[in-house]
Amino acid sequence: MAALTIEEAQKIVAEFVRHYPVAGAELAYKIRSSLEELYGPNISQVPLGTKGGYVPRQGISKNNRPYNGVVHIVANNNKNSDDLLATLQHEVIGLSRIGDNSPYPEFRFIPNIECPAWKHPLKTDVSRSFAENFSG
Repeated sequence: MAALTIEEAQKIVAEFVRHYPVAGAELAYKIRSSLEELYGPNISQVPLGTKGGYVPRQGISKNNRPYNGVVHIVANNNKNSDDLLATLQHEVIGLSRIGDNSPYPEFRFIPNIECPAWKHPLKTDVSRSFAENFSG
């Protein structure tokens, strides 16, 4: 199985954040090549094959930006851009619940993952806007 490199994952995350600005404003991202590298001695607490995770933790980033949660990405466990985009959607939109209080409805949490909006998930064309991907 092919796997993403850290550099490839960073580019995909950067493009995702560019089109989901609230995801960049409210969250930090920790991208590592393997589970071992990401979780170290706590690896036994993480299922093998984990592609990503979300930790609800506030802090200040290296570039002095506050964040309300950290998205973990395991590059080697995501096989391609579609796989990583699905992981980002799950962690960022589903688990972090960013944008719940946003005045912009396109950034509010989508509570029912079976809703029609999820029938057309964001794939490799991350240049489309959130509204285009999640409008009826």
